[in-house]
Amino acid sequence: MRRSLMVSLLIGVVWCTSSVTALAATGTASPASSATPITALLEASIPVPGSPDWPITAFGSVWVLAPDLPSRQGTGTPNLVRIDPDTNDVIATIPLADRLCQGMVASDDAIWACAADGLVRIDPATNAIADVVPVELARAFYRLAFGGGKVWALGSEASVGDTIVALDPATGMLTSTPAGGPATGMTYGFDALWLALPRSGSVIRLDPETGETTELVTGLPSPTQIVAGADSLWVTLHGGQEDEARPGDPQVARIDPATGDVIATFSIGGSPRGGVDVLAGEDAIWVRGTRPWLARIDPDTNLVVETFGSEPSINAVPGPLAEGFGSLWTVNIEEDAVYRLTPP
Repeated sequence: MRRSLMVSLLIGVVWCTSSVTALAATGTASPASSATPITALLEASIPVPGSPDWPITAFGSVWVLAPDLPSRQGTGTPNLVRIDPDTNDVIATIPLADRLCQGMVASDDAIWACAADGLVRIDPATNAIADVVPVELARAFYRLAFGGGKVWALGSEASVGDTIVALDPATGMLTSTPAGGPATGMTYGFDALWLALPRSGSVIRLDPETGETTELVTGLPSPTQIVAGADSLWVTLHGGQEDEARPGDPQVARIDPATGDVIATFSIGGSPRGGVDVLAGEDAIWVRGTRPWLARIDPDTNLVVETFGSEPSINAVPGPLAEGFGSLWTVNIEEDAVYRLTPP
């Protein structure tokens, strides 16, 4: 099933107008007036069967999950796919037990993914599964996190990720902490773990040393994904099945991790199910949506400074982004392709 629809079904929350009004009052930035065709940035389209998703860059390669095998192709198992950025070729596929969750993360010496039996450690030197750490994980769509010497994931006995799971790869020790509600996004930054909780409209902070959780901000409309960068947290909004962004609604919020203040909000445009996707790059904040297909935010000015529109050959369904090797990397889950883009 397509990732964007599944995310919406997992969230499925309607948020009140008062929350939207309060957030928009911080000053909503509008997208650039005209969009450049995304094909102007397209350097390569790399075929990857199985609805490639959740790209990351690590260990000299681009890594994506192909979770829709065998459901789309009829044969095979879900794969972790490794791409050589020097040639844009697939150089390895690592079979996974199932499509339990569709996020992964790089630690100091390994790639970590979710499968039926727990957290799976892949050795980038051999492209083989080196270990499986048994743990009950949530069937959710999010990116795992790594920081403070630990791998972070969402655990649950149900489909929702209402427990924070921490794995110390050096000792194999597992700890779990209640998240305070179903979470849909997590990131590590500013010496803490951060989670987006759409049902409560909140972002919470977990202290990696004490395990204590505190609310950073509340009243956000369906916060879904969260990333850290440019001295801020960047949270996508309106990710619920019945809470798709309306014209002018904020779709990304910039939040001060120290105070919880909403520094700025951004109306990107379009109304994608599950909301937009966001990446905190080295020099810009990038947002994948529908109309526009891609937007660039200048963190120095809090303005959407450039937008890029899709063409008939480029599907408009949103997808995650990664940055590395002088390029942006994203996916077309409908067309079984990984896109390499040259940043403007």
